[in-house]
Formats: sequence, structure tokens, C-alpha cells
Amino acid sequence: MAQVEAIHIARGASTPMQSLDEVEAVVGGGLAGDRYLEGIGFYSERGVRLSDLLERRFHVGDVLLEGVKDCPPCDHLQELVGKPVLQPLVNRGGLRARVVVGGVLKVGDRITAVESVAALNRPTASPVGD
Repeated sequence: MAQVEAIHIARGASTPMQSLDEVEAVVGGGLAGDRYLEGIGFYSERGVRLSDLLERRFHVGDVLLEGVKDCPPCDHLQELVGKPVLQPLVNRGGLRARVVVGGVLKVGDRITAVESVAALNRPTASPVGD
């Protein structure tokens, strides 16, 4: 079962991350209290390939998100930890997501894919004649 393993926010660049048990996901914003409130913060997961959530809507608990961009690990991370961590994290770095329906994200919440964004944009059939 895919689930949230941890939630972290940082109030500013290069500031220590704060570990939380839960956080408010704000529609059109991100995670409350996080420096990336214009996007979404960071949560770690287990049991799902993040690349499978790109261009898909998915639930994390009751929150509905849309995977919009791959977020690979960067040199800054390696500088912070002082160890060669980039190679082991290739294709496992992260995912930027848009909050579609807000709510509270919690450690332990299940992650379930809903539908592809392409399916949401597919034209529907119109009724024929009266």
C-alpha cells in the first residue's frame, strides 16, 4: 500500500526542515508554513513510483493533487548532507504537485491514483438531435 512516510516543510531557503505529523494543503498554494507555498512542499512516500503520478490526479488521504513536474534531486541536497546521494536518488527525487482539493495531509495517509489529466481533458460526446 502506498502511503505518506514523512512530511517536512522549510520556512526559508537553506533553513532546517521541520518534521510534521500533519499539514494543511492549500488550494492554489501548497503546504501551509512552507517556503514553497506557491507550489507544494515535500513529503516522502513508500509504495508508489512518483513518475507514475506525473500528469495524473491522485489522492493523499482526502486531499486531491495533480502531478505536474518531476523534481529530481539537486546538487544543493548533496552539499547539505555532505555525502554522494544524487546517484541513488535518480528517478526517486520528488514530484511537484498542484493542490486541486485542499485539506489536511497526514503521515500514514494512503496515496491512490485517480485519473490521467489527459482523460480529464478528453471531449465528451454531445447528445444528437431532439
